[in-house]
Amino acid sequence: MEMFLDARGALFDFMKRIGRPMDDCGRATPLGLLHALGILDERWIVAHLNELTSEDLQLLARGPKFHVVHCPRSHAYFGHTRFRFSELRALGFNICLGTDSLASNHDLSLFAELRQLARTETLSSHELLELVTINGAAALGQHHALERICAGLTADLIAVPWHGALEEMLEAVISHDEKISWRMLDGAL
Repeated sequence: MEMFLDARGALFDFMKRIGRPMDDCGRATPLGLLHALGILDERWIVAHLNELTSEDLQLLARGPKFHVVHCPRSHAYFGHTRFRFSELRALGFNICLGTDSLASNHDLSLFAELRQLARTETLSSHELLELVTINGAAALGQHHALERICAGLTADLIAVPWHGALEEMLEAVISHDEKISWRMLDGAL
């Protein structure tokens, strides 16, 4: 953000020093630059969107509704301002969860990402699980092949041990912090 919006900062200095043309800096936010290029559409999957200005939100309100991948633990690791989850969702963006990388996490657990997001957003267990199932399938253009268990869809499943009442099942899945019992990929264990 500092490099593109303000044409300054450590990244700006480094990129300039190694010979990157810097004429696209000092004019707009990273999202503003992408928007100005006119290349964003509903097929895009944009990771992070960690720092958004009020002007960015105005652009997002008028622009195409691409998919957004949020990585809550990396977001926290780098100390970003609050992720604009509610605003993005209200604008109609499909938000999914990701794990970013091991550079900012000690593992790649979507369960841990769900728990981190639950600490910062008020979402039901059902809404949280949609972020890593239905929403992810939609972002990948696979909403007709993935996202639910029924005849004709790809059989990709995991099993999480759980004992208790049915209404507690979703909370048990989100709080799961062990190895999964088994997994099925394309119908094979």
